[in-house]
Amino acid sequence: MCAYNDFTKSNERKSPEDGAPAGAEQKRSERRTGQTGAEENTEIRNGEPRRRNARRKVVPRNPLPGTTVNARARRRSLKLRTLLWSLVTLVLVLFLTVALYINSMLNKINFVDSDYTWIRMDPSEADKLTDPDVDYPTETDETEPSGTGDEGPENPTDPGATEAPAPQIAAPFPQDQLRSSSSVKNILLIGSDTRQPGYSARSDVMILLSIDSRNGKLTMSSLLRDIYVNIPGGYKPNRLNAANAFGGPPLLLETIRNNFRVDVQKFMMVDFFSFRDIVDALGGVTIDVKPEEVEYVNFSVREMNNLEGRAADAYWLKDSGKVNLNGLQAVGYSRIRKIGSDFGRTQRQRNVLNAILAKFRSADIGTLHNTVNAVLPYLTTNLSRGDVLDFAAQLPAIVKYPVTELQIPAKGTFENVVAGSHGGVIKIDLYTNNRLLWKTIYGE
Repeated sequence: MCAYNDFTKSNERKSPEDGAPAGAEQKRSERRTGQTGAEENTEIRNGEPRRRNARRKVVPRNPLPGTTVNARARRRSLKLRTLLWSLVTLVLVLFLTVALYINSMLNKINFVDSDYTWIRMDPSEADKLTDPDVDYPTETDETEPSGTGDEGPENPTDPGATEAPAPQIAAPFPQDQLRSSSSVKNILLIGSDTRQPGYSARSDVMILLSIDSRNGKLTMSSLLRDIYVNIPGGYKPNRLNAANAFGGPPLLLETIRNNFRVDVQKFMMVDFFSFRDIVDALGGVTIDVKPEEVEYVNFSVREMNNLEGRAADAYWLKDSGKVNLNGLQAVGYSRIRKIGSDFGRTQRQRNVLNAILAKFRSADIGTLHNTVNAVLPYLTTNLSRGDVLDFAAQLPAIVKYPVTELQIPAKGTFENVVAGSHGGVIKIDLYTNNRLLWKTIYGE
């Protein structure tokens, strides 16, 4: 009985209610719950509880009822990943769409590389090739340069015309004086005068397009087709445009390099039909047509109509002045030789090219697509696919470059002569014209 009373008194002294210390019991309770008394205390700031102990993790304010912090974070992370994957998928789809479109456009181009074999005419047969359009430059057009020789026979292609010995061609500059620049890209634009799609013939149009990226300018240098030049490969001297008929664009490029000493390795060739389609896709081009030119435009239109089985007077030009020419009419305008001779014709060709550039500057995406889609199947080039892509990327800037025009031969640097069976040709001062060409393109 005494022992029981002693035990009871001992417990009563240890009771926290009697103010006795309860340290051991409190520590045991903290170990069980994982909390200290200090951690259970909070203070109210702005109506929200704030934990005093900085060692604990910060709990987001106002969590949703019935949710945990980890569940909300996982849902937020899942939404973010879904959004990112959607964006990546969209970018990939757009990229693949653009890539497929570009590839489909490139597949329409007739690419030829250095391994492509162009059929070359035998030199013994080349001299028999005649040009039905040959004539002399005249002094009747006020826009053309003046020659230094006489006009020659009235019809130099007449079999009865008196033949003269072939003129001597001045020796060009040495090979080591071939002019080039890392900032200038030269591309020879060739218009073949074939009347049937897919066939190569004489080059009716030869414009050296020089793109100067450093100075931001374009130079269009027209080379007259009747210039009498040396043609490499065992051929006798002939008109410049004959080189394309003898050996295709590679021989024409080599002939230009050998005679004019300009580094041009690339070409783009189209024919009448593609030129017509380019203009039609752009909705026509505005040209100031002289009254006396209307008849000759319609003469060419009639020829194209006969080739393609239309009525002879279809698409005839009715008016002069500033008119919107369709594709057939623009081709006919570019081919006129009887007014202003070849000097006048090359000027008309540049007029049409400038009008096309003007249309490109203001064309919308749909028009540009139609134009590109129209010309590419007719385009033959030795540019690589990479070259074409680079050119396309720079095209928005290129079409805004100012254009400098040049015509070779220049005024006072040529004479009209008869070259045997070739009839009337243009003998030029190579030294003077080459230096002019270099200065215009390279600023030398």
